[in-house]
Amino acid sequence: MLELDEVPKQYGLNEFEPGASAAVLAVEHGCARDFGEALYRAGGQVLHTERVPAPVVNELLASMNASA
Repeated sequence: MLELDEVPKQYGLNEFEPGASAAVLAVEHGCARDFGEALYRAGGQVLHTERVPAPVVNELLASMNASA
């Protein structure tokens, strides 16, 4: 968990109203699209997206499996 003051203001997180919430989600691209659409229909918004190259994901998964 992060406190809002720990998150860069460049993502617009300094504009939250009292009682608002935020989430960080890491998912496959197709799921992210569906989640973004549902979020928009619910009155929310996606503030930032980041594409992680497949080799980086594969290396992370390999290191997680090696340490398990």
